[in-house]
Amino acid sequence: MEGIFQEVEESMANEKAALNAFNQLKDMQITKDSVKNLPPKALSAYLAAKFDARVVSFVTSASPDLAVLPPSLRWETLAKLTGLSESEASFIYDACSAVELVKPLSSIDVFASLNFPVLLTPPTGHCLKCGSGLTSNNKACDVSVYGLRGKVPGLKFCLRCERCKINYNYDRYGNKSNGWSLYKEIRPLVEASDVCFVERDLLSLQVSFANHSWVSFSGFSTAYNEVFQLLSGVGEYGEKQCASAFWNGELESELRELERLDFFGLMKKNEDREKVMEEVEKIRAKGVYPHSSEDCSDSCIARGCGRLWVVDGQWKLMFAHCMMQRKNFIRDLPLLNYPNVCTNSPQFGKAFCTEHVMYLNEKHPEVPTDIRGFLKHCGIKHDNTGDETTVEYLDKDVAKVDDVVSLLGSEADLHIGSSALEAQGEVPYLVDETWRRFLKTWPCKLIVYLYVTFI
Repeated sequence: MEGIFQEVEESMANEKAALNAFNQLKDMQITKDSVKNLPPKALSAYLAAKFDARVVSFVTSASPDLAVLPPSLRWETLAKLTGLSESEASFIYDACSAVELVKPLSSIDVFASLNFPVLLTPPTGHCLKCGSGLTSNNKACDVSVYGLRGKVPGLKFCLRCERCKINYNYDRYGNKSNGWSLYKEIRPLVEASDVCFVERDLLSLQVSFANHSWVSFSGFSTAYNEVFQLLSGVGEYGEKQCASAFWNGELESELRELERLDFFGLMKKNEDREKVMEEVEKIRAKGVYPHSSEDCSDSCIARGCGRLWVVDGQWKLMFAHCMMQRKNFIRDLPLLNYPNVCTNSPQFGKAFCTEHVMYLNEKHPEVPTDIRGFLKHCGIKHDNTGDETTVEYLDKDVAKVDDVVSLLGSEADLHIGSSALEAQGEVPYLVDETWRRFLKTWPCKLIVYLYVTFI
C-alpha cells in the first residue's frame, strides 16, 4: 500500500508541476521576432497554452488563403473572426505558419468542423500582369457555400491591381472593359451567383444524375434542400442557382479543354456567357471528340471501334437555326437529303444568325431581320399577340417564306453562315480521297446510307 500511495503522490506532483509550467508558459510574452528562433515543439506548446485549439486549427488551415490578402486586411479579418486583437492575430498567423501544426487544408469540411466561414480569396496576392501587390477592392462579402455535407457560410474577398486596373475575384480576373479570364489553377468552388458558390464534387454529382437519371435543376435542388433540411425558404439551394452553377461549371470545363481561359475575349458581363457558349459550339460542331487507344476497351473494339463511323445529323431534335438558306456542296459527290439551311443559332428575337443579319443589313436593308417583321415582309399576316413559337402556320405561309429565303439565299455568299455538312463535321470525311473512292465505288450504298441516316 505504501508503494501505491508513493506512486500516486509522485503522479500528482508531476501533474502539478506540469500545470505550473503550462500556466507559466501561458503567461509568457513572446514577440513576433522571436518566433523564428524558437524550436517548433516549444512554439507548438506555447500556441496550445496561449490560444484556443479551434482558433489555432483554423488559422493553420486558412493560412494559404490568408497569405493572399494584404497584411492589414489579413489581421483585420483574423481579429474579427477569432475575437483576438490585431496584434494577437498577426502573431498567431506568423506562429502557425512557422510551426505548420498540420498540412494546410482550405476545405469546406475543415472550416465547417471548426465553426468558421470558408475563405474565398483569389489564388494570388500579386498582379499576373505587372507583379505588383494587390489591394482590397471591396469589403469582404458574406456568401453561402453548398457542398456534399450541406450548406456552410463563406467570406468572399475581391482584390485589385491599382496600376493595371485589373480586378481579382475568386474564380477569375479582369475588368468590364477588357474582359475576364479564368485562372490556370482550378478553384475548388464554382460560382452560381455573387453570393452563392458550389463545391465541385457536388456539381459532379449533379452532372452524373443529369446524365444517367434525367434529374432536372428543380429536382436536384429540391432533393438537396430536403436532405439537408433547407426547405424553409431561408438559405435554400435554389433552382436558378443550381442551373447557373451547372452552366458555369460545364462552360469552364469546355474552355479549359480548348485552352481558351480568356473566354474568347467576349466575357465582359454575366450576360455574355451565351456569346461564349456560341463560340464553343462553333468549334465543337466542326470537330469530333478524341478517342485514344488508352481510352478504348475490348467491348468498344468489338462494337466496331476504328472500323465503323456513324454520321447522324439528329435533325429530328428540331433545334432552332437561322432561316437563311445555305447550300451544301462537295465536288463530284451527290448530296442527297441534306437540308439547305444555315445551321447557326439565330440571334435573340431575330430570324437569322449574326452573320446573315449583318449580310442583310448591308445588302438588303429593306428586309427586316426580326421574326415578326420578316414574316410580315414575306406576306404572312397573323394576329399573333403571343409568342411566335405558339403560332401554327399553313403550308401556303411556309411556301411564301421559302420563296423569299430562296431568293436571298441564292445571292448570299457561300462562306457566310454554316451548312449542314459543316455543322455535322462531315466535310473532312467527304473530301478525303479514301472515302471518295469508296463512295464512288458503292453508289447504291451511298443512297441507302444517306436515306437511312437522314429520313
